[in-house]
Amino acid sequence: MALTTRKPYGHSTMSCRRGHLRIPENISTRPNGDIRCQACERENKRFHRYGLTPEQWEEMFNSQGRCCAVCKRTETKTWDWHTDHSHRTHAVRGILCNGCNWALGAVDDNVEILSALIAYLQRTEYGNHN
Repeated sequence: MALTTRKPYGHSTMSCRRGHLRIPENISTRPNGDIRCQACERENKRFHRYGLTPEQWEEMFNSQGRCCAVCKRTETKTWDWHTDHSHRTHAVRGILCNGCNWALGAVDDNVEILSALIAYLQRTEYGNHN
C-alpha cells in the first residue's frame, strides 16, 4: 500500500486549509521538511495551552480595544501579540504587547517588585530632586 503525500496548504497555493494566506511571514519549515502555517500553529498553541478558540481570542482582543491590555499600544514590536496568563492559576488575563509581556515575565508577576519599581521611578525620574 502506497502512502499518499498531503499538500501542506491543502488544495490552494494561496492559503492553508483554514484560509490563512500563504505568505513568507506565515510559513515555517520544520527540520524534517514539513511546511507549517504559522497562524495555524499559533491558534493550535492558544487552544492547547489556554483552551482559547480563535473566535474566543479575537473576542478577548476586541473587548480590550484591539490593543495591549496594559499600555494600550495598538502595535507590538514582534510578529504577534502575547496571550498573558497567570503562572500560578493558569487563567488567561489578557492580551499584551511584547514589552508588557516581557516586563511581567522579568519580575515573575511579583506585585512587590512592580511596586518597588514604581516607587523607584517616583523618587528618581519623576520625583522631587530637592
